[in-house]
Amino acid sequence: AEGFPVKITYLTEAVAKGAVCLDGSPPAYHFSEGFGAGINNWLVFFEGGGWCNDVTNCLARRDTRLGSSKHMTKELSFSGIFSNKQKFNPDFYNWNRVKIRYCDGASYTGDVEAVDPKTKLYFRGARI
Repeated sequence: AEGFPVKITYLTEAVAKGAVCLDGSPPAYHFSEGFGAGINNWLVFFEGGGWCNDVTNCLARRDTRLGSSKHMTKELSFSGIFSNKQKFNPDFYNWNRVKIRYCDGASYTGDVEAVDPKTKLYFRGARI
């Protein structure tokens, strides 16, 4: 099979710097280390997830994988452009490959310090 499992890594130390998901949980990524001639090269993928455009919509996604690392898959299968097999991925198979998980509600653009105590929504994706 082409795909291989890659565990999730939570950036718990980033929380102190305000880099959090919509619900305040730590951001996360999946990483596969490069090797050989690709050891110093990087393939970085920012996962998409669209935007929540009002408080109601943001509250609806807060308790899903689109707003919380608590609800993300703990392991992803890396395949295609993320494959570590030259046969399936001749260009990037031996590069460092990282998938940054989407969880902020605004495609990594928010940077609001204040959190409304009623909604407890964090708009801080730019810090991720």
